[in-house]
Order: sequence, then structure tokens, then C-alpha cells
Amino acid sequence: MLDVRCSTFNLFTVPVRRSFIQGVRTLKLTNAKHVKVIEMSVGKIEQGKANVTIWTDPRTGLEWQCESAGKMTWNQAQSYARSFCRDGKTDWRLPAVNELETLLDRTRYRPVMRAEIPFRDTLSYWSSTTFGPNKNSAWIVMFDGAYVLSYYKTNEYYIRCVRG
Repeated sequence: MLDVRCSTFNLFTVPVRRSFIQGVRTLKLTNAKHVKVIEMSVGKIEQGKANVTIWTDPRTGLEWQCESAGKMTWNQAQSYARSFCRDGKTDWRLPAVNELETLLDRTRYRPVMRAEIPFRDTLSYWSSTTFGPNKNSAWIVMFDGAYVLSYYKTNEYYIRCVRG
């Protein structure tokens, strides 16, 4: 678990992979299970693309968080996104399902993420879009085959914040 503070926002706890801690400038251990992060920068995203933390999509103008914050429930993801701060920008949010779909290369059979995206993977990501008939579910995009499905908000999927 990782406690994250950004400017004047409240302290909150999110689960993260150990590799996400790479590149953290200031750490304060609070106990064996928690780390307080005062200032954070992400290390390498891909070989040859060091210290990339935000990517602006030239097709949509949206700015994307390069490093996923890990898996969490939909409500945890919403809370994380509202409190996320990068490069002094605080208007981050979970992407809508149609925004996540813009990352796909729809010219291919079983689309994958577009080639120019620096954080390409095949994981499943939460969108901010609630499934209309069932308010207890929200849409996810599975980047392994470009499936767009709804799942219960209590399930855990990856998140990537967006702004713009």
C-alpha cells in the first residue's frame, strides 16, 4: 500500500506494485505496510523512454498517466483519480469508456493499443462510465482483444488517469 500526498489534498492509500516506487524522491516509512510519499516521479515506462510520466495523445489532445496505479475497485479508482496530481495538475479523472477506446488501433482484427502509445499493455482498465441498466456495474476495456464489457464495481481492474 502507498500513501500519496499532493499539494493540499488529503492523504489516501492506494495499492501499487513495488516497481511503481522506483523514482520516488522523498519517502517516509510509517510502518511495515505503508510508505508516505511526499513527492513522486515515475521511472522508466519502456526501454528507451525514461522518465515519461504523462503522454499527450496527438489524435485527441487527452493527457494520459503513463504508469498505471495498479488494480483497485471502481470506487477506489474514482477516489484515486480525484486526488491524483502530476506536474502540478490536479484535474485528473478516470477516462470515459469512449476515451479508453481511442487508444485502440481499430484498423486491426482484434485491436490492440496503437503503436505510438508509450504505455502499451494487454490489461483491463476501469472507465468512469457506469453501466446504464445496472448502477452497480461500470464499463471496462480489455486491451487483450479490445473487449468492452461491464463488471461489478467491487471487482478490481487496473486504472490509468486522464485529463483534458
